[in-house]
Amino acid sequence: MSLAQLDKNDLANFQFKSLHLPSDATIKKIGELQQRFSFNQIVIHPDRVTDWDKLKTSSLPLSIENMDFRKKIGKTVKELQQFIRASKLKLTLDVNHCFSINPTMELAQEFWSVFKEHISYFHLSGFGPNLHEPLVVTGQKQLIDFVSGKNRPIIIESVCRNQDQATEEFNFVKNYLGL
Repeated sequence: MSLAQLDKNDLANFQFKSLHLPSDATIKKIGELQQRFSFNQIVIHPDRVTDWDKLKTSSLPLSIENMDFRKKIGKTVKELQQFIRASKLKLTLDVNHCFSINPTMELAQEFWSVFKEHISYFHLSGFGPNLHEPLVVTGQKQLIDFVSGKNRPIIIESVCRNQDQATEEFNFVKNYLGL
């Protein structure tokens, strides 16, 4: 289902709503979607932004996401400090992306230490050949351990084969967190 097919009521039961922007999004289009759905956060990738000045003056609830090992920018605390300090952006901490760069989870802990007050929520999934593998498949409980007790919303970003695996993934994470 595309955003064009969604109705505001389709998202009514969600406590936290996030829009992960496509690369071709415009501020005008994002504003229209925000008015329609009232997202808590709108996530952007630092390597996709072409005009930082427009973002700095925007009233949208924007959040920048840390990047994985394949990207040229946005992978380290130092790289993201410049974007966050120069704007009103929050941080979406993708735990998998940290793990892809540093499997000891030291990078994730550094992000938490430096940006704790700026972190809006977590993206959570396992790391494997397709980057966002289901945790129920990878068994990487250290990724779930990292988000445990941090009192932030969690969006499971695992790419599942089908609805059954998605349900299994959700239950695996939920049960591991004791929810």
